[in-house]
Amino acid sequence: MTLPFISYGGSSLISLGLAMGFLLAVTRRRPRADYVDRFRAEQDE
Repeated sequence: MTLPFISYGGSSLISLGLAMGFLLAVTRRRPRADYVDRFRAEQDE
């Protein structure tokens, strides 16, 4: 899938991959600190 105003294949795929990576990094959920602390406490027992 190519984007408008970008040459045929390579740079379009690179820019699409960078955009998708950025969106995934922004929307990725991170575990809450209290959940992580409880999980570690259970493993120590």
